[in-house]
Amino acid sequence: QELKWSYHQLLILARDIDDLLELGMEAEAKPLEIEAINIYTNEADKYIKAHCAYLLSRTYGIHNRANLQLEYLFQAEELLTEIGEKDLLKPVYISVAITYEWLLTNSEKALEYEYKELNLRKEINYNERVAYTYLLISESLLGLKRIQDFPPEYKDYLKIGGIKGSWFFDAELLWVKARMLQAQGKSEEAQSVFQESISAYQKANDPIGGIWPSMNLAESFRGDGDIKNAIKHAL
Repeated sequence: QELKWSYHQLLILARDIDDLLELGMEAEAKPLEIEAINIYTNEADKYIKAHCAYLLSRTYGIHNRANLQLEYLFQAEELLTEIGEKDLLKPVYISVAITYEWLLTNSEKALEYEYKELNLRKEINYNERVAYTYLLISESLLGLKRIQDFPPEYKDYLKIGGIKGSWFFDAELLWVKARMLQAQGKSEEAQSVFQESISAYQKANDPIGGIWPSMNLAESFRGDGDIKNAIKHAL
């Protein structure tokens, strides 16, 4: 506070807010949230303010407050665009896309921001972990049942091991591929890939992620009339 370092104050407040909300202490968290917003509002430097907005959006996102998360992401986008700062825009765009896709189930808006991020990458010639962007685009297109609109180059990036050492990327990729096969009526192939996805989620130490392919697998077996396996994977 003496140094007037807004971002660092918000880092500490965000951690405190997270801890209090995890403990169900919403009344105690509220004054800290108001303090954080006041610090953000009073910051004059637009670059620092954009970072603060992004940090606040992440805090709201952790606790599934999607509308406030988007509000601060849009403020960050506006500030960064105004000062011509493109580096932080990448995670801002991706965060907006993920919020729309997973919290608000709006694949159309998610796709808009995924392409914004992809085009920005091309503009600044930044290719690191671009495979993840293509994976998100594939997810949204699949949700919209627009498999035919997949970018021609997506196959160059959506490969197992496309992000070195990331079992999570592999698990997500396998899940998307399985659903693509299912959408094409290739039930047996899809079931096999769903199984691979579940294994990859286990290797990524993400049991919650593995719920989704397990559910898809149960639905697939049910559709085939294999009730025994449907119940097994549902359980």
